[in-house]
Amino acid sequence: MALQYIGAATTLLLLTSPLSAAPISFSVSPSLQYFHYQEFLPSGRVSNTESGFLPGVKGSARLAHERWQLEVLGAYFQNTVDYDGESTSGQPHQTRTDETLGQAGFSLSKTLNHPQYPSRFIFNHELRWWERDILPANGVLGLYELYRWQQNGLGVEQTLHQSGATQTLLGLQIFHVYDVEMEVNLFGTDVTFHPRPGNGFKAWFSWTFPWQQRRLLLSWFYQTFQFKSSELHLVNTPGGPQLFAEPDSTTQLLGMELTIPL
Repeated sequence: MALQYIGAATTLLLLTSPLSAAPISFSVSPSLQYFHYQEFLPSGRVSNTESGFLPGVKGSARLAHERWQLEVLGAYFQNTVDYDGESTSGQPHQTRTDETLGQAGFSLSKTLNHPQYPSRFIFNHELRWWERDILPANGVLGLYELYRWQQNGLGVEQTLHQSGATQTLLGLQIFHVYDVEMEVNLFGTDVTFHPRPGNGFKAWFSWTFPWQQRRLLLSWFYQTFQFKSSELHLVNTPGGPQLFAEPDSTTQLLGMELTIPL
C-alpha cells in the first residue's frame, strides 16, 4: 500500500511539472534517531519501556512553483533496542526488541515572502507503519506486533537568519494520529486492536550551507505522539479466557538528519 501511495503521489508530481515548467528535484537524507516508547497501565504506571538508536534513510522528490512546494517522501528506520518491562503475565521482564519504522507521505507548503525572514506554512499527510518484534528471553516467548496508522499535520517553518547560501530555520508542527490498527497473535489467536486516535507535535532546527556546489541541510528534530487504549478482546489462554486491550502509549523520537540533493 505504501509503495502504491508513493507511486500515485510521484505520478502527480510528474503530471504537474510540465504545467508549471519547473523541474523536479530529488534528495536523500541519512538519519539517526533515538527511539523511546512507553506503555501505561490504567493506573498511569509505566508497564514497559523500549529505547535505543534507530538509523535510517529518507528519500524525497520535490516540485516548487513560485511560492508553492509539493514534496513526496518515504523513510525507513531499523535496529534492535532494549526492552524493560513486564511479560503478559505481569512478571518483570527484560529483553531486546527488533524495531522497524516506515513512512510514506506528501506535504504541500506555501512560502510568505519577507525581505529577510520568510515563513513557510506546511500541510502534510503520512501513512506510517511499525513492526515491533519483542524477542524471546529468560524462558518467556517473544511477541510480534504490526502497527499501521495515518496522520495529518499543520506546521510553520520560520527563517531565523539568512546570509548568502547559509540559512537557519526553526519549525513547529502539530498533527493528529488516526485509523490506528495493531495486529498481533495471542496464544494462537490473530487479534486486531484499534487504539483510539491521539495527537502529537514535532519541532526542528535546520541549518543550510553550501558544500561542493551543493546546498546541504542539517536538521535536529524532536517528535512525540500518543496512541490511546483500544477496545477489549476475549482471548483463550492456557489459563482460560482472558480480556486483552492495547494500552495507552507514548512514542518520542529525537534525532538528526542530513539532506543531500541528488
